[in-house]
Amino acid sequence: MINQALISEIFNQPWSIEKQYAQGLAMSAMGVYRSGIRPAAAAKMETAYALTQSDRSRSEKEIQPGSIGVVTIDGPIVKNSDYWYGIKGTEDAAAELLEMDNNPNTIGNILVLNSGGGAVYAIKPITDIIENLSKPLLIYSKEYLCSAAFRIAAHGAYIMVYHPQAIIGSIGTMSTFSNMQPMLEKWGMEFHEIYATLSTLKNKTFNDALEGNYERMRERMLDPMNLDFVSDIKELRGGKISTKEAGIYAGETFMATEALHLGLIDEIGSFDAAIQKVIELAQNTSQNKNTTNMKFEKITALAGKTEPTQEELDQANAELTQAGVTGVTLVAETLITEAANVTKERDTLAAEKITLTSDLATVNTSLTSAQAENTTLKAKLAQGPASVAPVIESKDPVTEKTADQITAEEIASLPHNQAIANNPIFN
Repeated sequence: MINQALISEIFNQPWSIEKQYAQGLAMSAMGVYRSGIRPAAAAKMETAYALTQSDRSRSEKEIQPGSIGVVTIDGPIVKNSDYWYGIKGTEDAAAELLEMDNNPNTIGNILVLNSGGGAVYAIKPITDIIENLSKPLLIYSKEYLCSAAFRIAAHGAYIMVYHPQAIIGSIGTMSTFSNMQPMLEKWGMEFHEIYATLSTLKNKTFNDALEGNYERMRERMLDPMNLDFVSDIKELRGGKISTKEAGIYAGETFMATEALHLGLIDEIGSFDAAIQKVIELAQNTSQNKNTTNMKFEKITALAGKTEPTQEELDQANAELTQAGVTGVTLVAETLITEAANVTKERDTLAAEKITLTSDLATVNTSLTSAQAENTTLKAKLAQGPASVAPVIESKDPVTEKTADQITAEEIASLPHNQAIANNPIFN
């Protein structure tokens, strides 16, 4: 009755898991492995079902129109299901989600995901399906939404948690495994390992870890896996998650009330609230699909037309409004050309205005100077004509000489006469 695939996932694979949750799983798995007895607490695996919106009636086969599909993973994140032990693997859960999504009578789905995490390799089988669902998917958790489970949840359209003290987060990667060889040797089992000559690195990562040398496993496996994990969360919910809490991407866990504040989850609420939210998401999705599926016949009719009529433009714009596009309007190209010409004329007039303003300032300066000079002249005129009459320099009167005087001056200016005049003997 032991699921060997499940045991392999628990003991031999890297995990994205919260530690206390992992320890509980290890102890439980060990009990099953040693005794083969199903624990009394093991629950029956819940198969997918659908709920009607009106009375919340439940159906697994006859799904009514407008119903909401519900798929449950309540336990560790593993790829393979164990129907006896009550653990649903991600491959089966993914198949259920796809079936509900393809059912024409469902409007959306809820993935009830209550898990502290699990195997890294079990994540992709279900996230690949979630990414391609055509209807909104809400993630609903009860007490645990950690590590691998949170990575799956991040792919949903909305995350809601029931209990305010639920544990959320643990975004990180670890590997926990046990060396079962000593125990098996006590039971009489012998182990022999023989490697080919060139296989010097085969199993070295795991053998080093068994000997307590973890660096190689950390660098070659855990760190790259964790980098992908963190990048995935940032891409899916980075816009909602707070950047002020450094512990979010370091593996810290938070109670739901704080996780809500940090943006790790979207709401704390009941399952009925989750159903109502799916209805709301479905309505929004339907509106978006209606817009996407519009044929825009009036807009398409404008193809190839260089001079559409105003009526044709009005009809095309009406289609845009119907699609919710209210920030743009279709106009004729001639109107755009005219607007461009008007803009050009406006710019030219603006430049001319600047020039005229400068010329006006110069004229105003000249006018101010002329007005000041005019004021000064008016003040002088008020003092009388003399104050403004031009000043004429006085000159000695000119006396005309006679001809005899002129002749006498010429004779006296002769050199010999000048010499005689200047000789003191003759004076």
